[in-house]
Amino acid sequence: MGKLLGITDVGYSRYEKGSDIRSALIILFCEKLECSSSWLLGIEEHGMRLPPESPILRDLRAACELLNKEGQNRLVDHTNDILDTPKYRKREG
Repeated sequence: MGKLLGITDVGYSRYEKGSDIRSALIILFCEKLECSSSWLLGIEEHGMRLPPESPILRDLRAACELLNKEGQNRLVDHTNDILDTPKYRKREG
């Protein structure tokens, strides 16, 4: 598991024994195990298997994290404009 996460076996062993864990490592655990952080931390019983995140959603999230609040609001506005344009919508059926 340590190799999968890019940490030493000794480092991983500390986490198994209850050592404090960085939030960035929790996110990495969730990505590698494809689970929710709530499930991993024992907050909820369900949520083990999450659908893999698409590259487009990952890129959008990364872009959003680089924007300030005004930029994020503009991104949402542009998204709503695109959703209102029929040629960009998925066809049902």
